[in-house]
Amino acid sequence: MVNLAYATTLLGLGLAPQIPGLGTAVSDGLVHAIASGAQALMLFWLLIVAVSPMPAVIFSGLGATLFGGTIEVLQMLQPSRYFQVSDLEANAVGSILVCIAISLTLVFNRHHRGRTR
Repeated sequence: MVNLAYATTLLGLGLAPQIPGLGTAVSDGLVHAIASGAQALMLFWLLIVAVSPMPAVIFSGLGATLFGGTIEVLQMLQPSRYFQVSDLEANAVGSILVCIAISLTLVFNRHHRGRTR
């Protein structure tokens, strides 16, 4: 449910008319990377109950990147918005970084699970 609400919010913000002069204090690429990374993490939490961990990591990264790409394509239909390859790249980077962090956490937990102190 949280993932659906988050995705709906991203879609609404991504397709809302852009107001000239109104922006954020941080770079647009960083905002895209954080939003896509958060989407990947939420998708992982959703998928981990249905598939094994590594496919969940892969599918969550691909899903978040494709979702961001879909928003970029849909922005071409808005007169005040436009498609940017740099936004696609930032979405992919954010998703990939989160998926790497998830993978490292899984490996670390698997490695340390059998150890006793």
